[in-house]
Amino acid sequence: MAKQNKGRKFFATTATAALVASAIVPVASAAELNDINQVPTWAKDAVQYLVDNGSVTGDQNGNFKPSANITRAEAATIIAKELGLEATGTENFSDVAPGNWFYDAVVATSPEIFNGDDNGKFNPTNNLTREQAAKVIVEAFGLKGSESISSFSDASKVAGWAKTYFETAVANEVIKGADGKLNPKANISKAEFATMIFRAVEAAVAPGVESNTNGNGGRDYLVTITGKDGKPAAKGEEFFVFLDEAGTSSGAYILDANKAAVYESNGTNSAKVVKLKVSNDKGEAKFTVYGKSATDYATPVVFLDRGTDNRNVLNSADLKAEANEITYFKAPVSTSVGIKFFDANDNEITSAKGAATVQLRVLDQNGKVKVNENSSASDYQARFEVENTSTKVLTVGSTDVTQDRVVKLVNVVNGIAELELSTDEALTANVYASYNGLTTTGSIAFTNVNAVADTYTGAIVAIDTANKEVTFSGKLPVSYDGASFKNESGNVIDEEAFVTAVKAGVTATYIKNADGKVSFELITTETGSTPDLSEAVTDSVTFADLNLTEINTVSTSNAAVATAKVTATGLELTAKGAGTATITATDLGADGADDEVATITVTVTKDATTGALSISKVVTAFDGTAPAEVTNLTFNDLDTDQGEVSGEITFTESASTDVVSTVVKYGDIIVNKDTAGKYTIAQNTPYTDQKITVTVTDAAGNSSTTTIDVTDATS
Repeated sequence: MAKQNKGRKFFATTATAALVASAIVPVASAAELNDINQVPTWAKDAVQYLVDNGSVTGDQNGNFKPSANITRAEAATIIAKELGLEATGTENFSDVAPGNWFYDAVVATSPEIFNGDDNGKFNPTNNLTREQAAKVIVEAFGLKGSESISSFSDASKVAGWAKTYFETAVANEVIKGADGKLNPKANISKAEFATMIFRAVEAAVAPGVESNTNGNGGRDYLVTITGKDGKPAAKGEEFFVFLDEAGTSSGAYILDANKAAVYESNGTNSAKVVKLKVSNDKGEAKFTVYGKSATDYATPVVFLDRGTDNRNVLNSADLKAEANEITYFKAPVSTSVGIKFFDANDNEITSAKGAATVQLRVLDQNGKVKVNENSSASDYQARFEVENTSTKVLTVGSTDVTQDRVVKLVNVVNGIAELELSTDEALTANVYASYNGLTTTGSIAFTNVNAVADTYTGAIVAIDTANKEVTFSGKLPVSYDGASFKNESGNVIDEEAFVTAVKAGVTATYIKNADGKVSFELITTETGSTPDLSEAVTDSVTFADLNLTEINTVSTSNAAVATAKVTATGLELTAKGAGTATITATDLGADGADDEVATITVTVTKDATTGALSISKVVTAFDGTAPAEVTNLTFNDLDTDQGEVSGEITFTESASTDVVSTVVKYGDIIVNKDTAGKYTIAQNTPYTDQKITVTVTDAAGNSSTTTIDVTDATS
């Protein structure tokens, strides 16, 4: 089954201009009912509105019977007529058939507005209850918003399925209750239903308007201008708008694109006419009609000036859009909250570099900021929960966050709460925000502050041919793999020519289009040298530098900084990363007793601009002095128990070298000097068939180790 809302569009008599508003309030006529005087005073405006609008026609005798209960079929008929719903197809209700007076209304409103029961019946003659009325009216008019119903004494009697409908109906003042009760199960009279429909119309078509002059709130209008050939008017073509004095209150304004009040109602004064321009290639333009208070109303008139005299004043030669409906304004209702992100210039953004401001916006029923909404710590505040899943630092307000979430409470001022986010790194900030029971989420991707913009011109200071990347001064590397290239004359060149030019030194423009395709345009070429980061950075040390005749072993204290290998002439040093490392080269002697050792302290630095590595070194050559050594190492086991050893360890240290360190071990046990100054293995030490080692080190850092076997005296 398909339904069609006929809607209400207004077109110029020449079909060259159309003015479409978000909603319409029809002009009332003087239609009457025979029993209009029996309608309660509080319901007369509502009933008269529905009669004038053709939504209520009375029975065959012209009576409305306002105090009678309304049936489901009657309610469906009023809604279908009020919304201008048309229906095709059929509904399979067993108690609804073609020929029934209510058939079209039931088909038009089901199942989007009305539902049948579990037995497949619509129950057209059943009375409509108040909770059923709340449901169908909220659905029919698309009402939004929510307000707690806990203040009503019988709120607990509301069915679970109906609770959210009542909350929305109450928020929009469609249902106000009686004597503090909702009476959800009670039948509803025709007068009551008419009043609810009328209130729903007001809620649906009267945009929320703030009672101030800040230019917030209001009703948006879309103007479409077409030529006689039916094609959209060109961007920039002028048209005019004024507010019909007879249908506009003194507090109504037209707002321009910057939300400034540019016109106060006075349609008879040509100076008050606002000149606007078509804003796009579709012939469209937008303006907003704004009321300063909930009692204001406005009737906008749009025309194209085609006359030759009285320019900018509506006359018979001009083309007028027949949009003479009145917009009635009302006080705003908080229906939702939203998140937006802004840069330092207050431009709305979806990605950021360095910093961004996240705003929680309290929105009225038209999605506009509710500027009279304010909060403080004494009542409730906006709650921001900001998540950073990366290992990089995100600063939220004044708090640094890494792989965690942080909560910040912020006051709402004029409908907006805002929080500062900042980072130098590339990461995504996820924001979960709430205010007064309303929630919203958003996220923003930060790029590294040194990332290259999609269009950038600068000097290329480094190239990495292995990874096909170039580095602009002060920026992160960008790939040239698969890119296109032009030389300084604008001629296309290949990648090889580009690399050659870069290595010689260039200034270039980098361009990355919306499809992600990259191109480089050379601006200037220079005589110089651009480092290739893929080429190893090396240095060398000769045997003579080290005062060694050969090198048997070489080691590094930090392979992430520098490594070394033996060459025919000495050592080749290779930089790996920024830092300091000690390279040790050794010419081994017999039994380690006459090792010759030299060291190189290597410092690797990384250029902050190019990223290129460089090496500096300090060589400590072998000094030509024989290394410290131990001779005459002996041990006599004095323990008479089998499986145990004890006794003095004796040895002679080199007399020609200053010994600065002596380490004596029995296996893994360190043997220290006793009170007599002797190295003695304590009595009852278990015999484990270990060795005794003595390692001595001289002032130059040269060391040697001497070892003997231990024998159990009882073995």
